[in-house]
Amino acid sequence: MRIRRHFTLAAGLLAMVLPALAVTNEEIAKMRQAMPDKPVVQPERPRRMLVFSLCKGFNHSSIPYWAKALDIMAEKTGAFAVEHSTDMSVFTP
Repeated sequence: MRIRRHFTLAAGLLAMVLPALAVTNEEIAKMRQAMPDKPVVQPERPRRMLVFSLCKGFNHSSIPYWAKALDIMAEKTGAFAVEHSTDMSVFTP
């Protein structure tokens, strides 16, 4: 019974906090407007960027913002492709 109570409390807290961490459509529109439409220098070959954002403990509220900003920059400029991961195995050969 005690575990159920803790689980319910944790789920309730997450339900309140997670929407606050989401990037709003208005913020996305501002990011799109601020991003360049083309790269300063066109890459000679396709580039890939790994965005690794695993948090164990404190999860900074800026993470969704910079992740979205990189997605928008990649989309608008075509200079690179973004791959997001929170899986440590991406670093194993």
